Amino acid sequence: MHPRFLLLAPLLARREIVVPAFAAAMLVVIVVTARPWRNEAEQSILLVDEVLALTQPGDPVMDLKGETVFRPRPYYFVLEAITNIKLRLGLIRDEIATTLVRSRTYVVAGDELPPAALRFVRRYYVRWGSVHVAGVQLQPLREHLPAYFDIGVPGPYVVLGDRGVARATIDGVAVGRAGVMLAAGRHRLVAQESAQRPMVIWSGTLRDKAEGRR
Repeated sequence: MHPRFLLLAPLLARREIVVPAFAAAMLVVIVVTARPWRNEAEQSILLVDEVLALTQPGDPVMDLKGETVFRPRPYYFVLEAITNIKLRLGLIRDEIATTLVRSRTYVVAGDELPPAALRFVRRYYVRWGSVHVAGVQLQPLREHLPAYFDIGVPGPYVVLGDRGVARATIDGVAVGRAGVMLAAGRHRLVAQESAQRPMVIWSGTLRDKAEGRR
């Protein structure tokens, strides 16, 4: 055998090992991300029911791949296994948070978002049944003492206390069941009653409560 081929032999052998190993690793990542063994039929029915109760036909809902069916998605890419890998590797730019703000998307369905989008949702949305709704969970409120909070998605918000809508002002404006329009950024809340688990939340959730479908 020619000496050159002897020198190339380790490289060829390494390639024969590395390529299959990389392919196997990618297959494991895809399977773990997609989790095909899950039976999601019951969860899917519940998810669609909650989304229909919370939103109107024209309201955008951020889901993973169109599973909420009857509502428009604000984001073009379907968040299946390959797309999620590309987002995490930076091959696709993660603009989900910007899209949620621009489209005024108040309902997010699904936790399997890319890291930056997931951080945004965890900061500016609260868990509501099986979905996330724009808002923020507050520390316990004391009567007439100010509390401060941040809003990520501009829109109409209400204050919920221990017994439903709480009497409060935000930035000096009284907040009722109709809610008050809030811009993105920091706001000042003063409650006229104490509450242990208060939240400021998108006013569309009251439609859900009125129908008894929370």
